[in-house]
Amino acid sequence: MLYGKKAGGGMAGLPAGLGTGKDLVLGHFQQNEQWFTGVAVANPNETTAAAVTLTGYDEAGTEVGESLLNVPARGKVARLIPSLFGESAEKGWIRVESDLDVMAFNVYGNKLTGGVAALPDLPSGETLVLSHFQVNDDWWTGIVVVNPGQSPATVQVDAYDPGGVWLDAASLPIPAGGKCTALLDGILDVAGKTGWIELDAGPGGAVAAMVAYGKRNAVPGELAALPAMAPSTSFQMSHFRSDADWWTGVALVNPGASAAAVTLKAWEEDGASIGQADRNVGPGEKISEFATGLFGFSGDKRGWIEISSTESLVGLEVLRASDETTPMRGLAGVAGQETGTTVLFSHYDSSSQWWTLFALANRAETPVSPVSWSAYDEGGLRVGAAETDLEAKGAVAEHVRSLFGVP
Repeated sequence: MLYGKKAGGGMAGLPAGLGTGKDLVLGHFQQNEQWFTGVAVANPNETTAAAVTLTGYDEAGTEVGESLLNVPARGKVARLIPSLFGESAEKGWIRVESDLDVMAFNVYGNKLTGGVAALPDLPSGETLVLSHFQVNDDWWTGIVVVNPGQSPATVQVDAYDPGGVWLDAASLPIPAGGKCTALLDGILDVAGKTGWIELDAGPGGAVAAMVAYGKRNAVPGELAALPAMAPSTSFQMSHFRSDADWWTGVALVNPGASAAAVTLKAWEEDGASIGQADRNVGPGEKISEFATGLFGFSGDKRGWIEISSTESLVGLEVLRASDETTPMRGLAGVAGQETGTTVLFSHYDSSSQWWTLFALANRAETPVSPVSWSAYDEGGLRVGAAETDLEAKGAVAEHVRSLFGVP
């Protein structure tokens, strides 16, 4: 899913969800004169409302506020931080606890320059991978590491270049319930460099993490955020664009000890093949290329990318739009996505201030007919329905207004 602000620019990317949970971590909020943060909790249960508790913590692990939400069946509750925790809650993270399985995400943006980013709940683990960083005169990168546990944690942060060569390391002590937020070049010697990050919480430890990066001095602002992800041998990027106003970049990291033989295939929305790229990614290595160079095409193309590997990888795509004639401008990062027969998009907004675009790809060798879509309002009322056909290896990318005809 891509969505963004019509006035002031900026767009964000958010993968569809295949699952839900009762105990979720939203890794970052910031609320002051420069930044806003919104939180949304969606309840996919068809019949029963969810009782949800949102608890905010600062970086020291001190509770800064709590809100109790009643989320209707098939409904959603969306709030800004001041309405959840008060004006004094300026920076921290959020634990979402529910009696039913729910989905949650947060969006934050720059009030002064524009630029928005969105994040789903963050997976926790002992070892995590952030598959891209870039620090130079044009780009900055920051990381957030959250310790949702009840014991202090010391997290080892290692930076590697694209060839797998170790660059630098830092040790981050994080209190129980706390978090660390830092610009990467403030804790590591990575100025002028690009690569990937590995986080290690030690035996038995479990932390959550995210990376944020943006283009310096861009107006409107360009900002993207991505969670740390678990490696996988098979995933996809459900939407890419390349034309005069759009570019798409793909990054893949092999954090393992064995070389990976990787096959990337690009498909148009009607299922026609755009091209194939075969890459050998050695232990600790990373590849990052624009879609045009990766698949060797020119001209206007849009579709999706299928990735398979002999070893587990972590991957992401970055889309950038600079179309001055439309509201679709900015930077969006989306992590590699898995497949499922039912997928959930936890948010849409097609109001006068926002636009939303959904993308869905069919990885199968056979057509899917039909794909049924349903849109629900915040009270759980179904306000739109649609059916689309997907060709074998085909895809669809539609704005909410076009797909459902909703206001």
